Amino acid sequence: VKQYLTTTQFDDKTVQGIFDEAFKYEGTAYVFGGSSPATGFDCSGLTQWCYAKVGLKLPRVAQDQYDVMTHIDLKDAKPGDLIFFHSTYDAGTYVTHVGIYAGENRMFHAGNPVGWTNLTESYWQQHLIGAHGEIQLQLRPTQLHAHNNARHGFKGQGIKRADAQPALPDAGYFTRR
Repeated sequence: VKQYLTTTQFDDKTVQGIFDEAFKYEGTAYVFGGSSPATGFDCSGLTQWCYAKVGLKLPRVAQDQYDVMTHIDLKDAKPGDLIFFHSTYDAGTYVTHVGIYAGENRMFHAGNPVGWTNLTESYWQQHLIGAHGEIQLQLRPTQLHAHNNARHGFKGQGIKRADAQPALPDAGYFTRR
């Protein structure tokens, strides 16, 4: 618990902005379908809101966020990357939860309440998409990702990177900064 009582600082300005926005809502109740401070937040509403505050546009729901993100290896994950989970409830989609990776096996997400969780807990390990293991964090440049891995059976490595300029008009995918 002590680790969560200290102010978390990140080297990357964009990552710090994402977390500074997210921290404003720590302790608030989870609201299914919520996507703003006025409505409250669900998991993908929180990620969409916080990333938008630093100019990064994400789709609204966790499955769609997963579909447009670049899949990266767990060992390459950095703070500010998104981490995805399956089967946390019956949503009719493979991806059902998303959070923001903070390094050291920590994730900030819209749980109930909004806040921190430890990814080494058995619940998260059981639902982590396609990977288990040590996780690290940060946004950085990459190539345009133009393959819909989730819908083509790719199970991924559990984490996807959300750097990005808005999607190209007809592509539906994000590029790195």
